[in-house]
Amino acid sequence: MDFERLPDELILEICRYLSSTDILYSFFDINSRLNRTISIYCQHVILRQTRFIQFEYICLNILPKIGSRIRSLSVNANWTDLLAKQFHFYFGHQMKNVFPNLEHLILVAFSGNELNDYLESISDLPCLTKLTVYDRYNVTEEYKQILFEKILSANQNRLQRIIFNRHSESLSIKQMNSIIYSNLIELNIHLETIIDLGYLFKLIPNIHQLSIVINRHYLYKKFQFDQIIMKNLVQFHLESSRRTWLFEEINSLLKQMPFLTDLSLDIFSRDLRLLTGHEIVSIYPINNLQRFNYVVKYTPREKIEFIDNIISSWSLTSYSVCCLVDDNHAHIFLHTIPYEHSYLEINSLFFKHMKKQTQDYQCYIKELLLFHLSTLSETFIAINNCNQIKDLALEIDDKPSSKSFLVFSLSFIRSFPPR
Repeated sequence: MDFERLPDELILEICRYLSSTDILYSFFDINSRLNRTISIYCQHVILRQTRFIQFEYICLNILPKIGSRIRSLSVNANWTDLLAKQFHFYFGHQMKNVFPNLEHLILVAFSGNELNDYLESISDLPCLTKLTVYDRYNVTEEYKQILFEKILSANQNRLQRIIFNRHSESLSIKQMNSIIYSNLIELNIHLETIIDLGYLFKLIPNIHQLSIVINRHYLYKKFQFDQIIMKNLVQFHLESSRRTWLFEEINSLLKQMPFLTDLSLDIFSRDLRLLTGHEIVSIYPINNLQRFNYVVKYTPREKIEFIDNIISSWSLTSYSVCCLVDDNHAHIFLHTIPYEHSYLEINSLFFKHMKKQTQDYQCYIKELLLFHLSTLSETFIAINNCNQIKDLALEIDDKPSSKSFLVFSLSFIRSFPPR
């Protein structure tokens, strides 16, 4: 049977096993019927890991023909930065003309300089409202503040949603920056310190969804947030495990968000009040909150006592928690059930206490980082409890003075779902 006579359903099933570039290169313009069949791949184009000759052909002969139909475009520099540079060479000066209806631009593994070039290219795209950046790297310290302003004001302040993934480097905010980015309604971003978070609230008054990763420790003992009421903020996620949070800081932070419906906190602390259920519930916006995910890593200066009191304090709330304690009672890993984050970073001290029958970690976790491993065999307990993971990173203590870091992609293992 000729390929062209296959039913649409079977052709689309075959396309599931091919890359976007393979589909365009192999099937586009064979005939009008195949063009209709692969129309979804002409609207959402992913450029990655392809032969240079094939990529050249797509840029010169296919993208100009389908450019007005493209709604989302992903350019991946992870395989080779030549692909990203060549795409910019062809289209950087005419993005508006070739892709007039582009709504979502996705940039993968771009350095700071490459990202800057693309930001200058998207200066006047009328439909572009979303920018997603994965795995951004190699941004100099002095350029982080400049890049922050360029990103938030890109495309003449038309962007409404800016998303950085967890593996991107942090940005910082100039203290004197008074530009208001009223266009933004969703922002996922890495910031250098808690001070940058305090400044950020002043710049995004209309934000609805905000996800923050704070990368560095702030030396001062306590930080007081300005009481700026974020009237439109309904979803807030904070991940910050590199600084020690105080109860008063979390209280000050949440007072700015009285209308939250979705709250997610993943923090490190030595403040016992941040482990205590009724204390936490007393400071969050109880009137509107519909979803609450809470993770706290607790390492006090003295041996932990009264574990039962910590657990019983949550019985006075409407939330169930899992409280993992190491054998020496020196560390606690506490989280609400179920564990709904897509990532888990956990010390090997807690592995033996993970209970598979609770299925706390089964459904959501796609990225797993295990640290302070002494042997690889310790990973099996964690993997059994997180059997949907796609990416696994291991920090192994080979010797007291040295560590090795291993990263695996598990998408090839048959028991796991494909990417």
